[in-house]
Amino acid sequence: SGAGKSSFVERITREDSRLVDIVTFTTRSIRQGETQGLQYNFIDHADFEQKIKEGFFVEWAKVHTNFYGTSYSSLETAWNQGKTAIMDIDIQGVATFKSKFPDAKTVFIHPPSIDELRRRIEKRDGKV
Repeated sequence: SGAGKSSFVERITREDSRLVDIVTFTTRSIRQGETQGLQYNFIDHADFEQKIKEGFFVEWAKVHTNFYGTSYSSLETAWNQGKTAIMDIDIQGVATFKSKFPDAKTVFIHPPSIDELRRRIEKRDGKV
């Protein structure tokens, strides 16, 4: 959180029409300036846990007290359109995804320094 993953994904998908940002699901609260279905699909914990049981997610992780996950259907939609899916997921999600799709390419994004990371998190009201 705060490393710049979302900014990176937003920029490269804007610059290359062959790439598509996969909107993931989360149980965290929506932040000021976010729009349902644009940055995330915001759902409650019970709904997320039901989707886990149904096998809805290709990868999911619990981060702090919230869940994050990527649906199979969002990837299938992108691939059926001939697009390359770009996913903003954490290291847990990458490990799960790579176990299912070992040929997937990954990029690790990190902030330039701990001080910069702290500044970014504080700028968005301290919410990780």
